Amino acid sequence: MNTTERLQAILSGIPAVADAGIEVHRDFHPGHGESYIVHEIITESDAAYSDDLPEEQLDTVRVHWFTKGNPTTIKKEIRRALRENDFSIIMTQPMRESDTGYSHIVIEARVIGEGD
Repeated sequence: MNTTERLQAILSGIPAVADAGIEVHRDFHPGHGESYIVHEIITESDAAYSDDLPEEQLDTVRVHWFTKGNPTTIKKEIRRALRENDFSIIMTQPMRESDTGYSHIVIEARVIGEGD
């Protein structure tokens, strides 16, 4: 399972996300007006070598959580789920989009895996 597939499964499998009917998409959300999560791979780097060939890849990902409600509970659940699945959290950045009214939480993480 590649990193994108893992992210989709992890994020969609968070009970609070599933119970609230929050959609999880790769790269882009086609809807509007509801809470949603978008994930993307931002870098893929060779991380370990053997006989001058890469054996592991280090993927850096971003998860974007958009909501017009309180973002705290789902934000904590996303971070917990990522850590439980061997992702290392690099940073979490809360933002407020004044033009749309969304709270936008960006979570950046790294994992040893394979990209797309």
